[in-house]
Amino acid sequence: MSYPFILSQRSISQQRDFFLFCLKQHPTAIMCGGCNLKRQRISVKTFYRWLDIMDDDHRDRNLSSRFHLQRINLRRFNVLLYVLDEAVPVEGSPLPRDSEEPLGPGVYAAFLEGKPYPGQLGGHFYRATFQEREIQARLDIPGLYVPDASEISDYEVPPDIMATALQRDRGVCCLTGRADLPTVVKWIIPPAVANQLYPCTEWDRQPFRTPENTLTLCSSLVGPFQENILSVDFEDAARIVTFQDLPSDAPPLLTHLHQPAQAAARFWHRNLKWSLQVHFYGGDVCFEPQDPDPLDLMKELAEDEADLTEDKWHSGVGAEVLAEYMEQRMCLLSGCDSGSDGGSDEERRGSVSDEAEDDDGCLSVHSSDASGPISDSSSI
Repeated sequence: MSYPFILSQRSISQQRDFFLFCLKQHPTAIMCGGCNLKRQRISVKTFYRWLDIMDDDHRDRNLSSRFHLQRINLRRFNVLLYVLDEAVPVEGSPLPRDSEEPLGPGVYAAFLEGKPYPGQLGGHFYRATFQEREIQARLDIPGLYVPDASEISDYEVPPDIMATALQRDRGVCCLTGRADLPTVVKWIIPPAVANQLYPCTEWDRQPFRTPENTLTLCSSLVGPFQENILSVDFEDAARIVTFQDLPSDAPPLLTHLHQPAQAAARFWHRNLKWSLQVHFYGGDVCFEPQDPDPLDLMKELAEDEADLTEDKWHSGVGAEVLAEYMEQRMCLLSGCDSGSDGGSDEERRGSVSDEAEDDDGCLSVHSSDASGPISDSSSI
């Protein structure tokens, strides 16, 4: 399926067919999340609840419970920059928050009382996994970074808590219900990262160093669990959720957690939130490095050095740069005050950042100076 925007490598790798855009900087639309609904089938009601879980640390709670999602139409405004199509900005009806209908694929945004929702939705960057965070914590770079021994220790379950968990679960994996496979005890939410999630009143890690914050699971599932591929939606009868396909040697999972304990609910809530932010957040192409660089392509055109028979000009960022160049050039040649997209040349420049101009001071291209796609910030 084709979209009016360039798919980022994150969207391609996840085979996304659901895209959520944030309109906080309306009319600019920035992708703040997405997923593949062919493998992650959820109801509209569940998705709203998940979105509330993901975003509860940067939402205006007076407004967030009132917005509704609706399909939108986008158009290119500049290179890698998209806005609502003013001709037909929305399609269909808003999605009711209590709908048990399956969430459908498409391009969506949030609206409040018929207007673009002014708050932050989703995140521009996705979280590092538990595994990535632990690797980062163990980095030892002389003169630059010294590992924090207390942080590293909080990725490991201490012997006394492990013994209590083993006695409680009797070697039964809580995700498969099996006791005939090797098992280990892991944290549901590692104390080393737990206080980085809202509500962050528990800055002391001690409340998370408890047997209730542990699970027994098959050794072959440790990798997927540490990569946040697995989680549990405790509010949905402790349903087991997967965000990617499991390794071929992984045992079959139960549909729901084996013998769920209410005391573990708050820890699973944090685990689910972290996992959702790992897999759902991010995906806007402007936050990924581009090869070739749009600025170089625009310079190539401006200096009349481009060979337009080359494949790079026929798709992706090259096609967008060429289209933008031609629109601006036509505007300059005709002496008009506004581009073919209906916005003035001054508006076009003023709405984007990090622009490049040719020697005539006329041609610009939007780009991003983002250093990478991963951030431990849950919002931008």
